[in-house]
This record gives sequence, structure tokens and C-alpha cells, in this order.
Amino acid sequence: MKKLITIILSTIISVASFAQAQKVVLIEEGTGTWCQWCPRGDVYGKELQANYPGQFVFVAVHQGDPMDDEDYSNSMPFIGIPNGWLDRTSISDLDPFTDLPQDMAKQLALIPPAGISVSTTWEASTRLLTMTVSANFEADLNGDYRLAAIVIEDGVTGPAPAYDQSNSYSGGNAGTMGGYEDLPNPVSASIMVYNHVGRYLPGGLLGAPSSLPNSIISGETHSYTYTYTLPNEYNEEYVHVAGILVDASSGVVLNAGKSDYLPGYANAKPFFHSSPQEQGFLGLNYQYAIVTHDPEHGNLTISALTSLPAGLSLNDLGDGFASLTGTPTQLGTFDVTLNVNDGTWDVEQSFQITIGEPQEDWIQVGKEGFNDFKAYSIGIKISPEGIPFVIGADLDKNQAFVYEFLNDTWMQLGNGLPASAFDVSMAVGLDGMPIVFSEGVISKWNGSKWDQLGSKLPGDVFLMTDVIEASDGTLFTVHFAPPASTIIHQFDGTDWKSLGEASDNYAVWNRFNLDESGNPILIYGTDGQNITYSEVTRWDGSQWNQLGGYVEPSSQTYYDHDVAVTSNGDVFAALTIGVGVQLLNIYKFTNGEWELIKENLAGGATASCNLESDANGNLIVAFRDESNSGKTSVMKYDGINWKYMGLPGFTTIADNQSLAVDTESVPYVAYRDGDQNGRISVKKYKDLTSNIFVTPLVDNQLRLYPNPNTGNFILGFDKGSNYQIINLSGQVVKTGVLDPNFSSNNLKYQTITCTELNNGFYFIKVIGEGGVLTLKFLKQ
Repeated sequence: MKKLITIILSTIISVASFAQAQKVVLIEEGTGTWCQWCPRGDVYGKELQANYPGQFVFVAVHQGDPMDDEDYSNSMPFIGIPNGWLDRTSISDLDPFTDLPQDMAKQLALIPPAGISVSTTWEASTRLLTMTVSANFEADLNGDYRLAAIVIEDGVTGPAPAYDQSNSYSGGNAGTMGGYEDLPNPVSASIMVYNHVGRYLPGGLLGAPSSLPNSIISGETHSYTYTYTLPNEYNEEYVHVAGILVDASSGVVLNAGKSDYLPGYANAKPFFHSSPQEQGFLGLNYQYAIVTHDPEHGNLTISALTSLPAGLSLNDLGDGFASLTGTPTQLGTFDVTLNVNDGTWDVEQSFQITIGEPQEDWIQVGKEGFNDFKAYSIGIKISPEGIPFVIGADLDKNQAFVYEFLNDTWMQLGNGLPASAFDVSMAVGLDGMPIVFSEGVISKWNGSKWDQLGSKLPGDVFLMTDVIEASDGTLFTVHFAPPASTIIHQFDGTDWKSLGEASDNYAVWNRFNLDESGNPILIYGTDGQNITYSEVTRWDGSQWNQLGGYVEPSSQTYYDHDVAVTSNGDVFAALTIGVGVQLLNIYKFTNGEWELIKENLAGGATASCNLESDANGNLIVAFRDESNSGKTSVMKYDGINWKYMGLPGFTTIADNQSLAVDTESVPYVAYRDGDQNGRISVKKYKDLTSNIFVTPLVDNQLRLYPNPNTGNFILGFDKGSNYQIINLSGQVVKTGVLDPNFSSNNLKYQTITCTELNNGFYFIKVIGEGGVLTLKFLKQ
């Protein structure tokens, strides 16, 4: 990109006296989106703003990410990051709670030789930025001193995954860090905003050599002007300029100052960073997680300027977050305008919410975050009887735990199994019992305890494991063992025998599935030391046969891939393609070759892709959807069309997703729940058009949804004056008068609340001129 730089020097000699110049500390932070501890630097900047307003200039110098200005980052002295360069004299670890007071006290004690001010002129038509750095000197100076400038942008956002922020403070094990302990790892670009981004050094790190004369007398004012054509992708409303006085012989910064934002105001406007959820369904939970941002970290107030759809309410959570949630009780399209205020600015977000008839939903299976640790290597499997099992590994305990869903509760099976948090896997056998592969040992649940199957596998390192049981009851395992092999074993009923290597070329990321005949099929990444490509191999009963060549020979697979075979024998693969873009592509194996059938399925970056097929031959894919704030989306392919199952992004912010489909073709998703400190939550898909939700008794004149529900539901009826709720023992446990809230499609609708009832099955009777209509529902 062409950058225009012009230099203008001006000197004003004055004999006026000046008050002692205010010391302003320059702090240049080394940071990067990939840096797991760099949230610490962001919190340091927030604490500076809260405790030292007007006494600092903070610059985030990004390294190795899309905000990297290489001329600037290459000038930094950091061995590791995050670190801070204080007035270019000393290095700080940037701990906001221990280092900050002493960092500032030391630098603020220095008496600067001049006060620094910066003025700017902005030409919108040409995007030409003119910046003038001025110094009012209060001491004589002789030597190579210079005036330099730094172009800085606040409020920077961008797409995932490039703008996701790595965050090892997630979960709180590393202590509190300004709220980052409550955010996921990574922090999704959908909620991440970057401030103080160092964009450009117009005169280099030290400034132009001619920016100051060699001899300066106290009382003089000197100014120097730079110009710069601002790139189109920079938002001028959040750009400002820092000016610094530099001793070029030592590189030390003697003082600093900064301009207003280019439009001429000192206080930047807050803004909405989140995109609204514009679709809702009658009687089903609606949620819009609102994210706003203010570069000054002011006290923001979020409010609604219009009336909200019936059943929805706005809750300002503080710190720029709010939630618009509830259960819609009226059909239609509604105009909504939200407002964020920082005490100076009012900024609005206007959109429409369309509330439609419910067709489908994802319902919670058991308690959210049902385990007691941040989980890794999450997996879900469904037994032939339809019982879900979930596995998750505890990094702190180096153990894996398996849970069974019975009687509406997740129950832990026995004790934890020794396991690496990142390399444990689970299958469910034909007899409905879970089987776990961890640390080279295969264990099976016998109904009361874990039994080891055969001997421990040879070796000491077992990475990227998987285990599966074929339709004939034969067990297979796969794992990667350094230095360069992926090894497969088969259980002969007594012990394990090696079936050799899937690849002799450093194969990684192993994932099993079954083909239409019940034989195992394996996808793996080959050449893992370099650029990794996906390959697929299938067991024919006696040997492994590779299916074609690389699934996608032109692009690198980025960690996540999966394979599935439909009931008619079609083989599909899902690949996350490209380090920088992480697009989800779907391939089909046809005539001995892999054919791309859907490119960029999600319309943006993804992670944790999972692929399964249902009993009807449909393909189902689940993934972390960066276009929907890092939440979970699931899509189905019927051989012709792709469609979302339920709303895209139907979970909270999540990762480590795992997909399973039961024998009734109902998909389940287990995931690490960002709202539950990384614990496990599970949801399953529900078709709301099935006869469970619409009574077949009287021409569909009685409706109830959602079903199951938590004691709040919408009753749709044709005729009726009152209702009764009856338990399975025939007792009337609640009565009420029918007074509909609204009407639609020749039915009347009323919200019924029975949260006081115990969980279980009930009947609701609607009584009126047309007789008695009855419908069964489940409260859970």
C-alpha cells in the first residue's frame, strides 16, 4: 500500500516562562493474538486508564498477527511477550496488579525537559493525515534530540480465527486477570476488541533526524510535521497520534503526549461489536448476547429505546455486556432499537426480530456444566439403546471421567482413569458399555467398575488416540507414537495385536468411524512435521486400503477433520482448510477420487468439525462457528441441499465440540461451555413438528410447546374456557381460566406457568363448548 510521508520543520522562539511540564510515560507493549499470556497486557492498559488518566501513552505493538507493523515490531527489544518498554529504558513484565504502581512511580518521578502536544488535520476525501508534534522546552538541550510520532488505533476488530485472542487465564487456574479468567480460550473475535494498536511510525522509531535543532534554549517551542495516507481499513474515528521527545543518542524517550481522535474529540464513541439475533420462535428461548465497547473503558449503559417483543427483556450486565433474552409469546416482526451510552455519546443499534412458528430446537440434556472441572478431549457416544455417554479429561488431575445419562441426570461411572488431558478417547460397545483408550490402556465398564482389556499397548507415548468397535464386535485402536508413526491395534478377544501403521509419514489427528458394513474407516493427517494433508483408509477385514490420495491436495488441513459413511455406502470427509482462514469443506469419495462438494460450508472460519450420518442416509456436521460468535452450529445434507438444524450458533460460546447421532437419527452435541467455566454441557436436536408436540386427537386443535419444558409453555387451542393439569396418578394439580394472549392461524394462544410442579409427565385438559381435549407434556 502506498504511504505518503511529508516532513515540515518549524521553530518558534519564545521568551515566555512555562510551568513545569507534565511527565507522560510511554509504554510500548509487545503482544500478539497468538500469545497465551498477552491478555495481561490488555488488563495493564485498562488499569493505566483507571488509575493514571492523562499520564501515559500506551501502545500495543503486535507481533506475528494481522495487526503487526513489522518496522515497528522489529524495533522492539523483547525476548518474550507480553513485556513493556518503559520510556525505552527498562522492561516490565506488565503485571497490572504488582508491576504497574512501581513502573509508573519510577517514570513519573523524572522531570521532562519539555511538554509535548500533538495536533492533527484529517482530509476525509484523500485520507491524508497531517500530524504536528510540538515541544515547549523548559531546559537547554544540546545534541541529537528528535520529535517522533506514532499512529495509534483503538477499537480494532476483525474476523476469526485471525483476531481470536489466545487466553491461558481462562478458567481461573492462573489467577484472576481482569475478567479474562471468565472468558474462553481463545477469546472469540466476536467479543474481542483491540485498543492502542501501533499502526505506523512516520519518522521511524527515533523520528526524523532534522526534527529538532542541535542546540535548544529553554523557553523555545519547536514543532515538526509528518503526513501519512491512512489505509482504508483503518477507522479514522478511533485513530489518534502520539508524539514523543527522543534522545536519539541513547534512544530514551524523555516525554510524550497525544492528540485527540481525528474527528476532533478526546472521548471516543462506544460501539456495538455484536450482531443481533434476528430470528426467534414462539415459545422457545431467544437470546442475543450483546457486546459493546468503549476505548476509554468508561461506564457504559445499555438500554432499549423501543418496546421489546412480548416475552423478551433486556438485562444490562455491566462492563459493556448485556443480554436480550426470554420466551417470545407473540408472532410477528418487531422493530428493536438498542442504545449504548458512555456519559457523552449515544450510539444506537437498530434491527428487526421475526418471531415465527417453532419448527425445531436444541434442548438441554441434563444440567448445564454438569461436571466439576474444565474439560478436555470431550467425546459423546450413544449406545444402541439410546443412552448417551460423555467423556472428559481433567488437566489438573490427569484423569478422564465418563458419565452416563440416566433418569435425567449425568452420573459418573466409577473412578477417573489415568489419562493425558489431550489424548483420551471413548467408544460404546454393541452391549452398550463404554470403552476408553488412555495412556496405552483400554478399559471397559462392566456395570460396576472399569476392567482392563488385554495388556497395555507397547510404548510410552500415546498421542491422538481413538478406539472403535466394529459391527462384528472387534475392537480397534489407533494412536500416534513418535518419532513418526500412527499405529493400529486389533483386539483378538484376549490381547492386542498390531496391524501396522496407517502411514509411515508422520500421521496425526486420527479419527475412526464405521462404514455401511460396520467396518472401521480412519481419517488421519499425514506429513505432520510439515504441511499436513488428510488421507482416509478403510479396513476390509484383512487389511487397510487407502481411499484415493490426499482428500485436498492443494491446501493444508488445519487440525480438524472427520470422516463418515452413509447407509448407502457414500464416503464423505469434512476438512478444516487453511491456517489463516479455517474454512470448512466437505468432500465425497467418487470413482476412486475425492470430489469437493461444498466449499466454505459455514461461510467463515470454523473449528472442531465433526461428521456423522443418520439412519436415513443424511449427512450431519457440527462445528464451532466463528461467524456466530464461536458458538456451535449443526447442518444437515440430504444429498441435494444443506440446511441448518435449528438456529446457527445455538449454544453459548463453546469449543471441543463432539457429535453423536442415535438410532432414531437424533443428533447430540457435547461441548465445553464458555458460560460454565469450561465444563461440559450437552444438547440434543428436537423436531417440533413431530406428533409429540401436536396432539393427533382432534384435528390438531390443541398445541403445546415447547415440549419438554421447564414449567413455562404456550398452549394453543381452538375452543375452551378453562384448563386442568393432571399428574400420572390422575390427580388434578393445577387449574386455570383460559384468557388468550393473542391469536394466529385460527388458534388462540396463552402462556401457562406451572414451575411449582415436580418434574415429570402430566396431562393438560382444555374444557369448553367443544368438549374436552387432552395433551401430554413433560416438565423437566
